[in-house]
Amino acid sequence: MHHEQVKLKNDLQTLFIDFPGSTAASVQIWFRAGSALETGNDKGIAHFLEHMFFKGTKKRPGSAMAHEIESFGGELNAFTSFDYTCYYANSPNSQLDKTIEILMDMVSNPLFEQSELEPERDVVFEEYRRSQDNPGQYSFQKLQNACFTAGYSHPILGNEKTIKNFTREQLIKFRSAFYCNSNALLVVAGDLKKKPKLIKTIESFSLPKGNPTLFPKFKLKTKEATQIHQKDVRMAQVYMSIQAPAFSDKGAAAEDLAFNCLGHGESSYLYKSLVTDGSIANTSSSSTMFMAKGGVHFIRVVFPIDNQTKVFNILAKVVEELLTNGIDNKEVQKIKNQYLSTKVYEMESLESYAFSLGHGFAQAGDINSEEDFVNRIKATSNFAVNRAYKDIFNRPMHICLQLPNDASVPKIKKTISAFRSKLEKIKAKSNKLSQSKFSVKTSQFDPQVKWIKIKEGVTLIHRKNPLNPTFVLHAYVRGGLTDETKLTNGSHSLIASLVTQGYAGTNMEKLKALLDDRSANLHGFSGKNAYGLTM
Repeated sequence: MHHEQVKLKNDLQTLFIDFPGSTAASVQIWFRAGSALETGNDKGIAHFLEHMFFKGTKKRPGSAMAHEIESFGGELNAFTSFDYTCYYANSPNSQLDKTIEILMDMVSNPLFEQSELEPERDVVFEEYRRSQDNPGQYSFQKLQNACFTAGYSHPILGNEKTIKNFTREQLIKFRSAFYCNSNALLVVAGDLKKKPKLIKTIESFSLPKGNPTLFPKFKLKTKEATQIHQKDVRMAQVYMSIQAPAFSDKGAAAEDLAFNCLGHGESSYLYKSLVTDGSIANTSSSSTMFMAKGGVHFIRVVFPIDNQTKVFNILAKVVEELLTNGIDNKEVQKIKNQYLSTKVYEMESLESYAFSLGHGFAQAGDINSEEDFVNRIKATSNFAVNRAYKDIFNRPMHICLQLPNDASVPKIKKTISAFRSKLEKIKAKSNKLSQSKFSVKTSQFDPQVKWIKIKEGVTLIHRKNPLNPTFVLHAYVRGGLTDETKLTNGSHSLIASLVTQGYAGTNMEKLKALLDDRSANLHGFSGKNAYGLTM
């Protein structure tokens, strides 16, 4: 499978994915435009536009687009998120040129007719009403309102007032501003034997010209929020949210890996503690959501309300365990393997591979960003994961709790207050343990060099080079040739060699395996005034 990204004569960035012999094709157009760009009366307009793009062009009025593509076995669909929107069509490869022509006509020449606008308000409003009935969606909307900021604080669907009052002028203005060449990537995937013809078809269309999208920075509110609401549900549901770094930040891979180790899957620490072993919750999970600029970590638990005290006690215990002992390398490697398998599974189908590259563009402006992130995950150490827990849980934690209508709100408030108090004590204890017990001095000649006195007679000299990805450790012991006599001549060289052959509890074979796993090497040395090890 080969891919090539080019800018065509109509200024449209296009990604061609050639899959020789494929009988299926996928055409997608990604716009770096979503609900995060909405303000005031525009809330929900990106999703509303998604509906209106399907309402016809001059060449294909009304439902003609969907009818035409379905007539040759294709499908046409779309989805809208905070930072991007994707319109896509899957079809037999024999109809690839026609599929491109239909999708490009759809996004280039929308009519947005008033006669289609008015009934579509009712359709979208019904979708919004269903979201209010859905416990999970409703709870997430409450969470958005309680602790998200800027364009991320309102539902992607908008609200009743905005949905019922969108005008044609609003649609045209928002579309012209954000659904333009600067924010678009067309993905064409299939057997591309007729690529010149496909290019000619694409270049016969044009999108509005405009500036690249400037997304707001995603930030949670700095003051911890606790939002409690009641609904006609049987189970209680809690969302906990903590600020995460941006997708491209240096620490993003370690934090994402740490949160997936915490609660991804039924074998995770969180799930076993609450569901499998504890049997006090119905389900639990943890995950990270990245926005265009920033991100958020989530913990979600669904449980019977009578178990509220037990649930929050175990959550506190889980945090304490992570901050005190961390998570073992086996769990970290398990999640790394899942990341790698995801990339393998994406290669199974043309559509999923195309979506992966398109999403990379939509997420970070780079089709290779997801693959780069997986490589960063692979390079993340167990130490970095456990250090990430300390960073994460020292940030404000926002709590959104959904309760059954007959639950006691005062009681749950006391439970959450006790939980927050426990967390503060746990963090204070962990931070105290993390404080250096050693004497540290900085070199006056090189600020990157530090002398750290470990104990009497043992000193660590450390220099950090942020541009160098390798790690080198030298262990020097006073001795060597000048300390030898005729009787002991060569003893230090022998010692330096022997200490690389294993130590208490770790034989030579196990030591070599440890070194091989880390692509490291270890050897002894003996000089005139010192002997020791280099790794």
